[in-house]
Amino acid sequence: MNMTIPVNVPHPVKLRIEDFEVLDRTGAFADLKKVELIEGMIVGMSAEFRPHTFVKSQLMYRLQAALEATGSRFSAVVEPTLALPPYNLPEPDVAVVDAPMARDYFRIEHVALVVEVSDTTLENDLGAKLALYARHGVPEYWVVDLAETTVHQFWSVSAEGFSHRRSLPLAGAVPSATLPDLVIDGTGLV
Repeated sequence: MNMTIPVNVPHPVKLRIEDFEVLDRTGAFADLKKVELIEGMIVGMSAEFRPHTFVKSQLMYRLQAALEATGSRFSAVVEPTLALPPYNLPEPDVAVVDAPMARDYFRIEHVALVVEVSDTTLENDLGAKLALYARHGVPEYWVVDLAETTVHQFWSVSAEGFSHRRSLPLAGAVPSATLPDLVIDGTGLV
């Protein structure tokens, strides 16, 4: 049964991925550096400070080098758009994916690991983004905390969220919890 909402009562309207795409094609976001669709809301992202950009680039490079060294079928990519239907198009800083080249978004079945670098967004990355990625079944999620020089890792996702977590210093080996051969050196990242 559909519930009718009276017209005279204000209520938020969630945008779907398709709605967001229409707005994007018309140039609605042209004045914004970067936007994401999160829970049906358009979220403008702030410009990055140099530490964030440096760490993001180094993480992608180190992850890719480690994947290649093990002969993995996965690749590390920077700022991919993840389609998490119907209301989400986040763009994490780095992701480890297995997907062929195609003209569409990465989907959850392509994703092995998602990484957010937190310079000024730690509360959001450990709150709303953590819940979003868990709800959509991201196998492993890392939050790189620049202030504490720590990586927070989450894995074993279930209906209640991620059931396992650990925090490691960015001062040596940082192993993936779900990709057995994937280990990067966190030394000098921050």
